[in-house]
Amino acid sequence: GHYAHRILLDGAGKLWISSGERQKFEPAQDLTSNLGKMIRLNDDGSVASDNPFQMQGDAAKQIWSLGHRNPLGMALDAKKQL
Repeated sequence: GHYAHRILLDGAGKLWISSGERQKFEPAQDLTSNLGKMIRLNDDGSVASDNPFQMQGDAAKQIWSLGHRNPLGMALDAKKQL
């Protein structure tokens, strides 16, 4: 059913959350929904001010990237990039 969610703390003060689109397709492109997205927050739960969709509404401010179907894992590379 594409319900995947993962959480990662990156050691640089950011909390990453992946979410599946629950096999509904459209929510992954909808900036008013957190389904099918990579969410990026500060480690205290507040919204990271440099996320790319700051001017698109409250839900969108949390979004780092969108259009994901079923993210089943997250990892940082040697440069500490997601």
